[in-house]
Amino acid sequence: MAVRRPLSLWAFLLFLLFALIVSGSNIVERGDINTDGSSSGSSSGSSSGSSSGSSSGSKDENKDDKKDECTMPTPDTPASQVKYNYISSSGDCTDDQKKLLEEEIRFAIDMAKAGRNKAGLSVNYYYRLFFPRSLRSESGFSTDVRNVYDRIVEFLSGHDPDNHPRLTCVQSEKCKKSSRTPIHMNPRYKTLTFCNRFFDPDSIYVTDRGTFSTVEELLSCQMSLKQAHFSRASVLCHESTHTRYVFGGGPKGKMGLDIAYGIVQNLQLPKGTYNRGQWKKDEKQESMPVRCPDPKDKTKDGICDEKKSKDNSDSYIFPLAGIYFSEKCHRLIQLPRGS
Repeated sequence: MAVRRPLSLWAFLLFLLFALIVSGSNIVERGDINTDGSSSGSSSGSSSGSSSGSSSGSKDENKDDKKDECTMPTPDTPASQVKYNYISSSGDCTDDQKKLLEEEIRFAIDMAKAGRNKAGLSVNYYYRLFFPRSLRSESGFSTDVRNVYDRIVEFLSGHDPDNHPRLTCVQSEKCKKSSRTPIHMNPRYKTLTFCNRFFDPDSIYVTDRGTFSTVEELLSCQMSLKQAHFSRASVLCHESTHTRYVFGGGPKGKMGLDIAYGIVQNLQLPKGTYNRGQWKKDEKQESMPVRCPDPKDKTKDGICDEKKSKDNSDSYIFPLAGIYFSEKCHRLIQLPRGS
């Protein structure tokens, strides 16, 4: 017959085992014994603080550097595929300005390529937002939109001797007249003038006709469609449509017009509810040309026909910005609240 040991003996043995385990872990945590058998004491503390601490610190810093290097957005279009045609040898742009604008041109090419691949598809959320059904149902319309995006790519790539932007940083009268103008196109000479506002680092935080760094946009990916549309790459695509080649396909083609300004107005346009006359009055822009003649007074603007979206530059650019940033940020770029 087995002899039962008293319960107190088992409890004592368990307590002893527990005490040995705790004692051993305390020794390791205090660093009293190193793996090589030497005593650590205070010297070990300073040694681990200086050597292991600093080495782990430097490792962390190197890791952060590598992370920044790996995650810093860069254009998909290689620089070797783009020709930059400055008016003079440098277009009076500084080296820093050239570096920035050339990178943004490549981002703009990426953006136009992204839009070209999605233009006209029924799943294209933005295409349906900015073009009315009456246009989308027209035979060949989606092809026309895609062709505009194709020609933005060709134009900004700079290789066509007759159809490329002539780049300059010389401050034009338009740049000097309005500090809000970041960039503008002379459609006759295809001259793309970069105003100082385009390079202003503070302008990346301004939504009122300012421009946002495309790199900063891609790093945060927290933008609304309104902010995405104000990226420097989007602005470059927009200005490209103000040439007969990009928008109309040749020297006798149409140029893209600025019929509607702002995301609210561009959403109203395809619904047939955009009152350009009222907008001009509200914005004190009544000297601007008439684009949507009022039936009662054709010398003034009234409510625009929804099909005017076909002639409106931003109707093409809002979808580009939405598609590009949605793909890069792996989420649908939403409309801003209240729009």
